Amino acid sequence: MRNRVAIGKVEFTMFALTWWLGSAFLFFSQVGFSQNITEAEYFIDTDPGFGSATPVSVSAGTTIDINFNAATSALPSGGHVLYMRTKDENGVWGFTEARPFYINQPGQVSTPPPADIDKMEYFLDTDPGHGAATNYPVSSGASFDVNAVFSTSSLPEGFHIVGVRTRNTDGNWGFVEYRPVYVRSSSSVGPPTVYDVTEMEYYFDTDPGPGSATPWPAFAQGQSIDLNELISESGALSSGLHTLVIRAKNENGEWGFYEKRPVVIKGPPISSPTIPNIAKIEYFFDGDDPGIGNATDLPISPAPSIDLDPAIIPTSPTLIDGQHTITVRAMNADNEWGMAETTTFDVLDDCTQPIADFTPQLACASQVVTFVDNSTDLQPDAQYRWYLNGDDVVDDTTVGDATFTYNFPGTYVVALAIRQGTICLDSIATTIEIQPLPVAVFSASGTVVNQPTTFTASAINLPVTPIWEWDFDGDAIIDDTTEGNTSFTYTSTGSYDASLTISDGVGCSVSVVHRIDITGSGGSATPTTDFLPENGCVGSSIDFIDISQNIPGSATYSWDFDGDGNEDSTVPGSQSYTFASSGTFNAQLIIDLGGSTIQASHTVEIVEIPVASFSAPSVCETTAMSFTDMSSGVDPSAVYMWDFDNDGIIDSNAKTGVNYSYPSSGSYIVSLIISNGHGCTDEIVKQVTVVNLPSPDFEWSGACTNETVAFNNISTDALAGAVYSWDLDGDGLEDFSNNGDVSFAYPSNGSYNGALTISNLAGCEATITKTIDVYDRPDVIIDIIAKCYGQESQMMDLSQLVGAGATYSWDFDNDGNVDDATVGSTAYTYSTYNSYVVSLTIDNGGGCSASAEELVVFSDAATPDFAVNKTCQGEEVVFTDLSSDLNTGALYSWDFDGDDLEDSAFPGSTAFTYNQSGVYNATLTIDNGDQCLAFKTIALDVTPPPAVDLGPDVELCAEGEVVLDAGTGYAAYLWPDGSNNQTYTVDVVGNYVVRVQDAKGCFNKDTVAVKLLGAPVPSFSYSIELSLEGIGIAFTNTTSNADTYSWSFGDGTTSLDMNPSHIYSDFSFYTNSVYEVCLTAANSCEEAEYCESILVSPTNFSHEDFEAMNVYPNPVEQLLYIELNEQLNNKMWFGLVDATGKLYWNPTTNEKAFQINVGKLAQGTYYLIWKRNNEILYRKILKQ
Repeated sequence: MRNRVAIGKVEFTMFALTWWLGSAFLFFSQVGFSQNITEAEYFIDTDPGFGSATPVSVSAGTTIDINFNAATSALPSGGHVLYMRTKDENGVWGFTEARPFYINQPGQVSTPPPADIDKMEYFLDTDPGHGAATNYPVSSGASFDVNAVFSTSSLPEGFHIVGVRTRNTDGNWGFVEYRPVYVRSSSSVGPPTVYDVTEMEYYFDTDPGPGSATPWPAFAQGQSIDLNELISESGALSSGLHTLVIRAKNENGEWGFYEKRPVVIKGPPISSPTIPNIAKIEYFFDGDDPGIGNATDLPISPAPSIDLDPAIIPTSPTLIDGQHTITVRAMNADNEWGMAETTTFDVLDDCTQPIADFTPQLACASQVVTFVDNSTDLQPDAQYRWYLNGDDVVDDTTVGDATFTYNFPGTYVVALAIRQGTICLDSIATTIEIQPLPVAVFSASGTVVNQPTTFTASAINLPVTPIWEWDFDGDAIIDDTTEGNTSFTYTSTGSYDASLTISDGVGCSVSVVHRIDITGSGGSATPTTDFLPENGCVGSSIDFIDISQNIPGSATYSWDFDGDGNEDSTVPGSQSYTFASSGTFNAQLIIDLGGSTIQASHTVEIVEIPVASFSAPSVCETTAMSFTDMSSGVDPSAVYMWDFDNDGIIDSNAKTGVNYSYPSSGSYIVSLIISNGHGCTDEIVKQVTVVNLPSPDFEWSGACTNETVAFNNISTDALAGAVYSWDLDGDGLEDFSNNGDVSFAYPSNGSYNGALTISNLAGCEATITKTIDVYDRPDVIIDIIAKCYGQESQMMDLSQLVGAGATYSWDFDNDGNVDDATVGSTAYTYSTYNSYVVSLTIDNGGGCSASAEELVVFSDAATPDFAVNKTCQGEEVVFTDLSSDLNTGALYSWDFDGDDLEDSAFPGSTAFTYNQSGVYNATLTIDNGDQCLAFKTIALDVTPPPAVDLGPDVELCAEGEVVLDAGTGYAAYLWPDGSNNQTYTVDVVGNYVVRVQDAKGCFNKDTVAVKLLGAPVPSFSYSIELSLEGIGIAFTNTTSNADTYSWSFGDGTTSLDMNPSHIYSDFSFYTNSVYEVCLTAANSCEEAEYCESILVSPTNFSHEDFEAMNVYPNPVEQLLYIELNEQLNNKMWFGLVDATGKLYWNPTTNEKAFQINVGKLAQGTYYLIWKRNNEILYRKILKQ
C-alpha cells in the first residue's frame, strides 16, 4: 500500500536558504537582484573564454528577448551544443545557458528519420575522442538495452567516471552519457568501508586544487554532515553571480566529488544581516514543475531555517513503484524564492498499511495505567512509539500493550505511532483523564457477636460519582454499597478482614482493609492506634484521619503533626493542621491508656501551591503564537495543562517551547492549569489576540513601454493607519507609498516583478508580487508585391519592435474582417480585378497593438482558354487554342498530362497522344509579360478503345457459310466489303477484319480466321477387364474431325460419352461371346460410322481348377461334395449352372465345404463357377 513517504534528512539550512558570508549577503533568490544586461555572446561546442565568443546585439535591460541566426555551415552533421551568456552593466558575466541541436546533411528534411545505432564505445575518466575509446560490441538497432561489464583492473580504488556514447549508421556520434562508479580492490571482502569525513574546504569560482582551498570551520567528524555555517568571503567578491564549491576528504585521505551552488553577492556589504524567516515551502514530484508558487504547499511554522527530517509528505497516487524525485523550494518573508533542492526516493510496495488502535485501562494517579494494543494489519517488522504523557517524547517502544504511571492527576494526550516496511505508517491519539488517588479510612466499634458493629468511614479526593463497596467478612462478596458510615452484625466470633473499596467506575479505585476481632458477650478487644495523613499544600488544612480502634474513653491523645517534638493537639479523634512551609514531615500520634501507651507515625509531604502565569503577545494571522511560561512555585514534576481555544480539551502538556497556530484572526480565551501534585493546582485564564493579516492586491490593464500604466489598489483587510509600499519594477526600491491607485511608466519591455506591501499598526505585514509583462508597441510596416489578380500577391511584413508572442491580423479584401491571415509575411490570391486596401494589425500583448494599410495595384493578365475534340487512348487529341486578352510576345506553356512539366510551348493550337487511359488535368499557362501569369485547367477523361471480339477462329463446311458477329453497343461497324452491319456472312475461307467505333468516337478492330472443316473419321481401341458383374470393356476414342459421338455396344445399350466403358453381364464362362460395337462421329458439317466385332473367349479369363475346388464323386448321381481351398466372402461368387448358363444352385452362407443333392437334375454336363480375385475358376460336373 503506498500512500505516504518520509523524506529522510533534507537540511534546507544547507546552501539553499541561509548562506551568509561575513559582511556580504549571498542572496538565494534568482530574481531579486536586477542589473541591466548590456552584452550577449554565443559559441558552439567549445568555449573560447568570456568576451571572446560571437557577440549578439541586444537592447540594454534587466531582461531581454533574443532572436538571432547562428552560422552552422562549417559544422559537421550530428549533435552540437549552442551556448549563450550575458554581461551586466557592472561588467559581471552571468551563467552560460546551453541548448543541444542537430545538424542535418545538405538536402535532408528538417526532421530526418532516426538511423540505427551500429557502434558503442566507453571510456573511464578521460575522453580519448570520438572513435578512439574502448569498443563495446552491439547489434545494430534503433534502440537497445545495455548491461555491460567494463574492465576496471587498471584503475585505483576510489571514485571514477564512466562515459558511454553511440554512433548511428549515418556516422554521427551522439552525446556522452556519464555515470559515477566506485572501484574497490579484488581483495576487498564484504561491503566497502565507509570512512568518516575528517576534512572539508571551500572556494569561490576558481579551484585552487584539492587541499589548497579555504578550510571549513570546525565540524563534528562523521559519515554524514549537516552544514549550517556563516562563512566569510572577506569582501573580495564583487557584486553579482558567483559559484561556491565545497568538497570533503575522508580519514583514508580520499577527496570526494565537489558540491557547488550558485550565489549572488548583493552589496553594499552590511555588518549584521537579518535573516528573514522561511515563510513558505512547496514541492513537486519527478520534475513536473507547475511553476513557482503553484506547487503543493508543505505546512510549516515560519523560522530562519527548517529541518524537514520529521516531515511526512503524501505521495501522488499516480506514482508507480520505483525511484522518483521530489523537488522542494522555499520562499522567505520578503517573498523571495530560493533555489530548488531535489532528492531521490523510492516508492515501494513492501508493506501493508497498519491500523493503529489501543484502549486505555485507566487507574488513579500513582497507579499503573495499562494501554491495551488493538492494532491490526501488522507485520513482523512493525515498530512502535508510545507517547504517553503529552510531552512529544517517546516513552515506550514496546510492541503490544504498554504501561505508564501518572504521578499527578490531570488531562494527558496519549498517542501511538506504528511504522512497518519502508513507507507504511499510522498513528492514533486520544485524551485521558487521570483522577486523584482517593484516600479512605474507617474504624469499627461495638465488636460483640450478634450485636451491630458500627463502621465509621471518612474519605477525601473522591470522584464526582464515587462507588462505595463494603465487604465486612472478607468473603469477596459485596455486603453493602452505603456511602459513608454503616453497620453490620456478625453472627459468630472470630477475626474478619473488613474492606472498603471506592472507585469512579472507569478504572480509578482504592481499597482499605482492617482486621475486626468479634468477641463473645462481655468480652473486650485490644486497643490499637493508627491514623491516615493527607499530603497537601502549604497554607491548606491537612486532615489526619484517626483510625484507632477499641480505645477506652479514659485514654488521652497527644498529636505532633510537624514532627518537631512539640505536642500540637490533645484532642482525640481525627484532626486538621495547616503547614506554613513545604517539605516532608514525620507526624506522630501517642495514646495514653493509663498505665501504657500506644503510638503510630506517618510521613506527610507538603508542596507549594504554584502560581500559574504566562505571556502571549499578539500575532498576525498565519503566524504561530508563542506562549512563554512565567509561573512560579512550580515543582519540577508538575503537570501543565494548556487549553488554547477554550473548548475544554487539553491541547498540550508542554512546559517550554509552547506554540499554537490559530485558524483565523480574532480573540481567543487561553487557560493554563498547573498541578504540583496532592491537589495543589492553580489556573490562569487570559485573552489573546490574533490580528488580521492585510490582503494586498492590485490590478492593471495592459502595459506598453514608455506609456503610463494605471495600477488600481484593490487590497482588503488593511487596518486604519496601514503603511503602503509600491515597488513596480522589482528593483527593491520603493516607487510609491500611496494607499490608493498609482501610475508608472516602464522604459523597456520585459517582465517586471511588481510588489505591493502593506504593514498595519499591529506589525502584521503582507506582500503580493505579480509579474507585469511590458510590451513594445509595434511599428507596423507592410509592402505588397501584386502581379495580377487570380495569382498570389506577396504580403510582406517589415514591421519592427514585434514581440516573440505577437499576434497578426490581416484584412486582404477590405471587408472589415481581420482574420484573413494570422501570420507574418504571407500571400493572397485575388479572384477579381479591383482596388483593394490591405491592412495589418499586430498585437504584442498587454494591449500594445498598432496597424498599417496599403493599396494593392494589379497588372493585366491574359485569359487562357482551349477546347479538345475527343480524348481516346492511343489517338491524337487536338487542343484548340481559344485564349484572349493576349499581349504581344505572350508565352505559352502546355502541360497535357498534369505532371507539372511543360510538354509544349507552342503558341496556339496543338495536339498530344495519351498512351494510357485515365483522368488528366490539362493546363495552359500564359505569361502576358512581367510574369503576370494566368492559366486554364481542364480535366480530361481519356478512355480506352472499345473492346471488340469476333471470337476464336471458325471452320467452314464445304458448300456452306458462317456468320461473323462483332457484338452490340457500338456506334458504327466497318467490314472488309464496306458494309456497316453488326454481322457479316462468309462462304470463303480467309482472314476477316471488323472496325468498330463507340459513342465518343474512339476506334478499335479485331481479326478472325475462317478455315475449311473436313469430314469426321471415326475409330477406336478397347481393353477387356473381368468384374463380378461380368466382362468390362473400356473404349478409347481415336476419331478425328468430330465433336459429337454415339456408341452402340451390341447388347441393346448405347452411350454418348467420348470414351465410355461398358460391362457385358450376359457373358458365358464356357463359350465364346461376340459383340458388335459401332461408333457414329459427327461435326457441324456431316457424320460417319465405324463398327467392329469384339470376340470375348472364356479362355481369356477362366480355367478349370482341380486344386482350388475338390469335387467328388464326379460323375455323380445323388450327393455331390465340394471342398474349396479358402472360405467364400462377399466379394466372391460361387454357383452351379448348366451349359446354357442357367443357375441351379449357389450357397446362402460363406463356407468352405458344401454338400449338394443333384439327384433330380437331368443327366448332362454342369459347371461349378467360382469368381474370385479377377479370375474365373470352374469344374465340369457329369450328372448320371
